[in-house]
Amino acid sequence: MKNITGGVHLKRKLLLSFIFFFTYNFICIQNASYAEMDLKSETIQEVEELRTQNTKVYHDSSNDKYIEKIFSNSVHYKDKEGEWQDINNTILPILQKNDQYTNYVGKNNYLLSLNKRSDKAIKISYKDMFIKYIALNTNKKEAMVNNNEIMFKNAWKSTDLQYVVQNDGIKMNIYLKDKMAPKTIQFEIVTSDLKLNKESDGFSFSDKQNNEKIFTLPKMWVSDQSDPSKLRYDRIKEKIINKDGKTVLSVSLNDENLTYPLVIDPTTYLDSYGKFTDSTPGDLVAENLVTPLQSGAIEEIQVSADYVDPIHGPQGEVPVELYANRNKIPQTIVCYASCTAPTQNASLGAVKISNYGQKSINSTQINTALGKNFMINGITIYGSWIGHYSITITYENGKPREPLNVKVERFNDKQLKISWNITQANKLYRIRDLFNNNLLAETDKNFAIINLAMSGSYYIVTYSPFLNLESDKVRFDYDASNKITYFYINNRLDRVTNQTKNETIKYEYDANGNLLRRYKI
Repeated sequence: MKNITGGVHLKRKLLLSFIFFFTYNFICIQNASYAEMDLKSETIQEVEELRTQNTKVYHDSSNDKYIEKIFSNSVHYKDKEGEWQDINNTILPILQKNDQYTNYVGKNNYLLSLNKRSDKAIKISYKDMFIKYIALNTNKKEAMVNNNEIMFKNAWKSTDLQYVVQNDGIKMNIYLKDKMAPKTIQFEIVTSDLKLNKESDGFSFSDKQNNEKIFTLPKMWVSDQSDPSKLRYDRIKEKIINKDGKTVLSVSLNDENLTYPLVIDPTTYLDSYGKFTDSTPGDLVAENLVTPLQSGAIEEIQVSADYVDPIHGPQGEVPVELYANRNKIPQTIVCYASCTAPTQNASLGAVKISNYGQKSINSTQINTALGKNFMINGITIYGSWIGHYSITITYENGKPREPLNVKVERFNDKQLKISWNITQANKLYRIRDLFNNNLLAETDKNFAIINLAMSGSYYIVTYSPFLNLESDKVRFDYDASNKITYFYINNRLDRVTNQTKNETIKYEYDANGNLLRRYKI
């Protein structure tokens, strides 16, 4: 999630950053949350075929868990072949000579064209439509480009102009250094196939053909040095002026009793990116999961505040509740300001699973609310927020992995000690008599003492209490007379251990089950 300079007064369409802990812990670190980790590891790979515009899914091969992350903004765009690719907001130079533009951003859901001169246009294109902004009466300054930012120092007197490229929009920062800075700044607006509309909370640009809203320019604010977190919407007045056949956006500042330097924030977003509200309590966003989840498979859900508008509380707070939706909905539901509670919306089949402001919800709490067999088709977030949030769900997706490196040794005349390597957290291990299927031991430890069985044949499995599933069997045959143990996985001889000779023979097979070789380990 990106860091937004100065804050943004808007409700982001909480296309929830669910890191579905199928699980969403990405590294093999015990008791660490995937929501707190950088999902880059040798064992963690993205499952790219499960991408959506705002979702990533990962698989952690170290523990066979999955992580689905649904973000409050887009993280992918579709390329010419219709495949989802990672958004990259880096501003690049245009290699071919171009009289209008010198730089561009092309790996996004919109195309951005820029010029390194402050008096030249920037162009935001979506499909066949575009908006151009041309800063008027500037000092014709050359820009400095840094990654996803372009800065015009002293574009106007004592005033810097900055553009910051974001995943779903272009953010403008106007930095007024002292009282010598202009109190009114203007931009010419040029559009193609778009209609400019005045809204209660700013402006919008809609498709002339079908009136669909394409871009949104929310109400602007100014912040000052005395309290940068206070966003003063009442000090900025925006109006559209039509003069000599041109459309001009005029931004006027009332700086009375403000402490310089000041920052003014005009930003243009794709309308699909989010909704803009007055932050009245009772906001709701309901979103389907990429894959329905059985409640018993979930180990943990993490709610993270990746960015919060500073006017609406300290960074890191999560002023929301979470609900699990039994029903799959045709499309994302977005409602802002005094919305009906999720449990009263019959289309959701919602059940509350977290308390207000709770950041971490464990499996016990989830199963208490839902039971283990509740099929979750989606998640609803309900509360009052302004900013970027992500939800991380950790879950299993299938039967657990069998225990590794099973070892057998004589404990006494009547008992054996069985030990193994634990491969997954929160699992039980069951040992049974192979022929009678009697349960000889069940433990969450990495060893057990069992009574000798008449047959001398046993098997051990990993058991997932979340899914009520067992792993493949690891069978072992113990010959007490010569202390030889035979180990089988999927009914195929895996290795033979001779305690008298203190050696183990390993058997290796090809994909068709034919023996390739056997060797000492």
